[in-house]
Amino acid sequence: MDTEWRDTRSQLINSIDILLARRATGLMTRDNYRTVNNITLGKYPEAKQ
Repeated sequence: MDTEWRDTRSQLINSIDILLARRATGLMTRDNYRTVNNITLGKYPEAKQ
């Protein structure tokens, strides 16, 4: 087994992990999640600075 990869991955948290946690705990509604997702996918060019 590749335990080194698993250990490294377990120490990392990315923006997707945070968004999923917020959605799961009810801190982010479906509409807010969709908006953030659209921004990260580049669907709102004015959001890029």
